[in-house]
Amino acid sequence: MKRGALTAGLVTGAVILTAAVAAGASGELVAWEDRFERESGPLGGPWIDPGDAYRVDEGSGRAFATGAGAAWRDTGVISHEIEVTPYKLTDPGPGNSIGGVTVGLVDANNFVGYELVKTTRDFMNGPESKSVLYLRIAGQETVIREVLHPELVIDQTVNLRLRKHGQVVETYLDGVLDVSYTLDAAQAAALNGTNAGLLNLAGRNNYFEARAYDLVNPPPSPPAPSTPVPTPSTTPPAPAPTATPSSTPTSPGASEPPTTGTFRDSSGDLRAGADLRRLTVASGKRTVITSTHRALRRAVGVQLKIYVDATAARAGPEYLLRTAVGRAGDGWSVRRVNGWLSAGTKVSCASARNIDYASDKVRFSLGPACLGRGDRLRIAAVATQGGLADWAPSRRAFYPWLSR
Repeated sequence: MKRGALTAGLVTGAVILTAAVAAGASGELVAWEDRFERESGPLGGPWIDPGDAYRVDEGSGRAFATGAGAAWRDTGVISHEIEVTPYKLTDPGPGNSIGGVTVGLVDANNFVGYELVKTTRDFMNGPESKSVLYLRIAGQETVIREVLHPELVIDQTVNLRLRKHGQVVETYLDGVLDVSYTLDAAQAAALNGTNAGLLNLAGRNNYFEARAYDLVNPPPSPPAPSTPVPTPSTTPPAPAPTATPSSTPTSPGASEPPTTGTFRDSSGDLRAGADLRRLTVASGKRTVITSTHRALRRAVGVQLKIYVDATAARAGPEYLLRTAVGRAGDGWSVRRVNGWLSAGTKVSCASARNIDYASDKVRFSLGPACLGRGDRLRIAAVATQGGLADWAPSRRAFYPWLSR
């Protein structure tokens, strides 16, 4: 394994807040491996810290991630897990913390990640407080599930555990199952690495004690809660989105995808009026895209964005439909963009937008010139309210292709 390449790949796009060593009360720092190899026991090879981002304060026993970086160890088996007891969301600066754990790690482009995200309004994606389970395969990230955790605060300590047993991936936050997901055959084949590790992207997070295990004789699982936990974290992963009729992407010789599709989003992602419930697309002389929400009459200060991918050869969206809901003016636009983070340029075309507060729907009607000349499209949507976001189907992921 190329250590430098792995580290560079894992922290691509990260915000490095500081390169300074975070000394504890004793001021005496020792190498990461010196402490965590002892804590982790004889399993597998030693911890590897190629980016030199981790240091341990011998006095407090805390390992500080001094900047963006990664560390990992080889468990020697495909089924393994990593736990950090506890993990502290720490940032002495503006209050932005992103970090977590990895399993199934083959290299920089293939691993399973579980992160906690606690960021402020000024951070790149705005204020967020959540956990994220995602897959990185061939360099492309797919978010499996985001779970809102408004209870997270900077300087809070939590226990993290990420387990991969065969094709089943489980995440635990403070001993409670957060997300469970079963890899499909292709995902399992790509994520068959034997490395478990740690990943820090923002803030000086602390890893008090980290252990990696094989799952031939795994440590005991935390007990399942006897009653449902009152957060979205106990909701089973939603079934893969489907369109009506079949919306399976085509290959040469296969039938064309349909021109209409109805996509349902899990309810309760936002406990507010903007919560997305359903998206409908109908293509003909005009393309009509309609979003249905929980209760727009109670929606104040909402932003709705619908991303449209109209070119299969290029990754990410090319168009953005953006509107305010529940505020004076309710401004909106159709924009040409270059990816998810692009503000883009306004498109002048025959278009209309209607907000029906009685039926909780937002409707865009687009002429042929609004979305270019492609013969297919697929969509993603995000509604934000009160600093929280509801992505459909999931963060930066699209529903299946439709014909135009």
